[in-house]
Amino acid sequence: MQLKRIKYVSRQKVPMTRDEIDDIVRVSARNNPRRRVTGAMMASGSVFFQILEGPEASIDELVEVIRNDPRHVDFVCLGIQERCATRLFPEWAMTRLVLEAHPRGVEIEQRLADVVASNDSEATEELARLLWAELRAA
Repeated sequence: MQLKRIKYVSRQKVPMTRDEIDDIVRVSARNNPRRRVTGAMMASGSVFFQILEGPEASIDELVEVIRNDPRHVDFVCLGIQERCATRLFPEWAMTRLVLEAHPRGVEIEQRLADVVASNDSEATEELARLLWAELRAA
C-alpha cells in the first residue's frame, strides 16, 4: 500500500493543559487505527508539530478534521510526501514526545520555534528526523 505523509504545525487557539493535550493523543490513538493512520506529535508552548501517515484518502480527511477543529488555528503544512513505501511510526496510532520531561526538551523546542518562524523544508526534515529518533530512543 502506498502511503501519504504530512508534516504540519498549528497553534492552540486557547492555551491547553498537558492533560488536554494528552486527551487529544488518547482520542487519536483510539480513532486512527480504523483510518489506518499512524503518527507522532509534540507540543511546545502553544504550537503543535505533527507527522501523520496513512492512506491518502484517510490523511486528506484527517487534515480537514484538524483544520476545522476549533482548538487549532494557523494550520501550516510543512511538507507532504506521497507514495511512501514504509511508515516512520508503524507501531504508534499516535504518540507524543513530552518535551517538558525530555532531557533535550529545550533544544527540541528551539528547533520547533525555528521551523515555525522559517517554514524551511530542510529545518522541517531535520525536526522530523529528530522527533523520530527521540521517540525511538525512549
